[in-house]
Amino acid sequence: MLGTVWVVLMCSGIVAGLLRGDVSAVTGAILGSTKSAVETLLSLGGAICFWTGLMSIAEESGLGQTLSSLTRPLVRPLFPHLGRASRAYQYIALNLAANLLGLGNAATPLGLQAMEEMAKDTGTAEASDDMCTLVVFNTAGPSLVPGSIVALRASLGSVRPDAIVGPAFIAGICAATAALVSDRIFKYLKRRQRGSHR
Repeated sequence: MLGTVWVVLMCSGIVAGLLRGDVSAVTGAILGSTKSAVETLLSLGGAICFWTGLMSIAEESGLGQTLSSLTRPLVRPLFPHLGRASRAYQYIALNLAANLLGLGNAATPLGLQAMEEMAKDTGTAEASDDMCTLVVFNTAGPSLVPGSIVALRASLGSVRPDAIVGPAFIAGICAATAALVSDRIFKYLKRRQRGSHR
């Protein structure tokens, strides 16, 4: 759907330029936007590569295990069905760390690895309640340092690229709270519905 919207916008812009007889403006806009897109991509790519590499080092060095041990008392209430020895805790801890740094691209593969471990624990391909909670929290989790957004703002010449940090953190806390409360409400309704069918 979104792809269709972009194609319509692009085609209508080209047609409008041609109808006005301003072909040079259309060509300039196309070349200028592609140059800007490549520069933004390279700027963001550097930041993402750095933080993703740092997360890989943390995982390989055993820092993931340490983070898992430190965050387990906080994480366990969110994922009550996980076994105490589950390897999913390590990936969840690293996923939360990546989200706190605002590294959605680095957090995604860690979240997928956590999902794989949860699937191994349950022995089924069906999404468990804990899996759904992880998706909810991963999507709405707060960021202490929204690294990707700060890098994007810096690449586009913002005077204060870090001005987004405070508002983004507050918005993330609100979103995460609303998401987790909704998650608990839906799980409660689901359990109640199952109980009424027995």
